[in-house]
Amino acid sequence: MRPLCTKAAVLFLLLGAAWTMAQDSSQKPAPKVADPKAEQKKSGSIEDLLSQALKNNPDIKVAEAKVREAEAALNKARHEVVAKVMLKNAEIKAVKISLDEASRRFERAMTLFRAKSISTEELGIAEVTKLKLQAELGKVEAELPPLLGKQPPGLVINEILLFEESIANLDTVVRLHGAARAKVVEVQIVPATQAEKLRKALDTPVEVRISNASLNDALTYLQDKMQGINLHIGSNNLVEAQVQFQLQKPVPVGAVFQWLEDQLDCRFVIRDYGIVATERERIPPGAVLVHDFWKNKVKTEAPPK
Repeated sequence: MRPLCTKAAVLFLLLGAAWTMAQDSSQKPAPKVADPKAEQKKSGSIEDLLSQALKNNPDIKVAEAKVREAEAALNKARHEVVAKVMLKNAEIKAVKISLDEASRRFERAMTLFRAKSISTEELGIAEVTKLKLQAELGKVEAELPPLLGKQPPGLVINEILLFEESIANLDTVVRLHGAARAKVVEVQIVPATQAEKLRKALDTPVEVRISNASLNDALTYLQDKMQGINLHIGSNNLVEAQVQFQLQKPVPVGAVFQWLEDQLDCRFVIRDYGIVATERERIPPGAVLVHDFWKNKVKTEAPPK
């Protein structure tokens, strides 16, 4: 039995040694395979030098920072231009809507003025509002082409600036309306036969002593002095207007009309049927003011040969 036990012991020892050797071989690291690129990028090689230069050179870093800054500025400019174009487009639309409304109001004012329902000043204000909006529309439309990279014609800009300057003062424009009406009066023609009779009547000296009387009473008194010239009151608001006028010395009838205009804020105009008293705002189109005629500011028609 001893030889059998000995053989078993030897076999056991051999198996244990083989198992131990297998364990040792499995724990050893695998041999590294050489990388040819890594060998080329060893410190001091040209590839290593270029890599470090491109990564760490300060000029390259500054240039890259400028590129990022330029890209940010470009994006900012794009957003600002888009916002400006959208805002300008909305502004143009808003001005066009206002201009359309002002145009309709001006047409309505013209209708009312022809019907003698509004004054010249009210008509002038309506027209000036329309003109201002026209100038504003031209201005905002001229500001759009530069945003689109186009240059508007210089003539358009000059016309807008001149137009804005001419309508900058509303009171001035309203006065221009009055001046235009006065200019029309200057070219009015009164027939020679009527002119001679009117001028003689207006030059007639009269003594005026009117106390607590209505305008109707005052005109009745003057009509007796004017050799048959018809006098009328064209406004119901003036019929009962009270006047008081006393002078120590005689004055021409024309001067009496001047005084009445100053006191009652009315105007006397010449019509084919006589002299008419009317409110200043309701002077008939083409009517000749008595004052202008009397002061020789109105042409008279030459008598037929």
